[in-house]
Amino acid sequence: MDKHDIEYVKKSNDIVSVINKYVPLKKNGKNYVACCPFHSEKTPSFTVDEQKQFYHCFGCGAHGDVIKFVMEYSGLDFKEAYKELGGAGEFQASATVLKNIKDAEKIKKFKAPDDDKQDGELANKILSKCVNEHVGGVDFFKYKGGYVLPVYNADFELVNAVNFRHGQTMQYIAGGLTYGGFTPVKVNDSDNWLACVSLADGRYLAHELNINVAVCWDVYSMKYLCKWNHGEMKVWPVIRECDDDWLCYEMNWVKLKEDKTVEKMKCLN
Repeated sequence: MDKHDIEYVKKSNDIVSVINKYVPLKKNGKNYVACCPFHSEKTPSFTVDEQKQFYHCFGCGAHGDVIKFVMEYSGLDFKEAYKELGGAGEFQASATVLKNIKDAEKIKKFKAPDDDKQDGELANKILSKCVNEHVGGVDFFKYKGGYVLPVYNADFELVNAVNFRHGQTMQYIAGGLTYGGFTPVKVNDSDNWLACVSLADGRYLAHELNINVAVCWDVYSMKYLCKWNHGEMKVWPVIRECDDDWLCYEMNWVKLKEDKTVEKMKCLN
C-alpha cells in the first residue's frame, strides 16, 4: 500500500498522539478525555477512542477520525489535512474505497419518514450558550428556566435537542420528532445499549443495571433506532412482545428478570 492511500495515512497517525499535540488529553478508563476544542465547556465531554480511532464530543456532537479532526481544528480542507498528516501528491481513492462505493449503491438504504425533523446546527447553537450540568450520565444544559438535552443519531451526530421548561410539555427545538434520535444516559464505555422512551426510566435502568440507555422520547423514534440502527451501538428495546408486532419477527428484545439482570431473548411468533 503506497503513501498516497488515505487508509495508510490514517493508520500511520495514531489519533490520540495527533490530538494530544493540539489538546491535552487525560486517560479515563480505556479512552481519553478533554474539554472540547470546538465549543466552550467546563466539564470534559470530548472523548477519544484509541481502539476505534475516532473522537466524539457529547456536548456539541463533533465526531470523526484523525483527518476530520485536523480539518476541523486547523480549518483545512480534506486535501490539506491529508497532506498535513503525511500524504503526498495527488491522491485517488484506494481499491477498497471504490469497491465499497460500488457495493453501497446496491444497498437499500433507510429513509426517514417525511415528517422527520432535524436541526443539528440550531441545537449546537443553543447548547453552546448553555451551562452543562452532567448528572448521572446525562448532559443537562441549563436554558431559559429549564433544560435542553441533546439528541443524537446512531452515529452520534447531533441532530436535535429536547427542551424542558417548568410547567410545559417537552418539545423538540426543531419542531418535530427526530426518527431514530435519542438522548444518551452513558454510565460505562460499553457499546451495549438499551432503548426506552422516558428519561426517568432511562436513568433508572442505566444505574440499576449499569448499562447505557438511549432515551428516545417517543415510541416511533425508539422503533426506528432499534430497527434501523446504522451506528456501532448494540441496541435492544425495553418493550414487551405484545407492544409492537415488528419486534416479534425481526428484533431481539430485552426484559428484566426478578434479580434485575438483563435477559436478551429472541421473540417468537
